[in-house]
Amino acid sequence: MRKETYKIKCPKHIAFGNPLYFEEYKGEQLKKLVVDYEVPAKFDTARLVLEENHLKNTPV
Repeated sequence: MRKETYKIKCPKHIAFGNPLYFEEYKGEQLKKLVVDYEVPAKFDTARLVLEENHLKNTPV
C-alpha cells in the first residue's frame, strides 16, 4: 500500500459528483445531482492524501 500527502492551497469550492454529470447536465439539474461545498475563507491551506488500496482477491 502506498500513501502520499501533499500540502496545497485550499480551493474556494469543491464539487463532488459523477464526472459524466458535469458533461451532460447544466444549471438546476446539475445542482440536484452534485454536492458543491463552499470552503470557508479562513482556510488557506489543505492536505491532499493519495492512498493506493487493493481489494481482496484482486490481482495487483
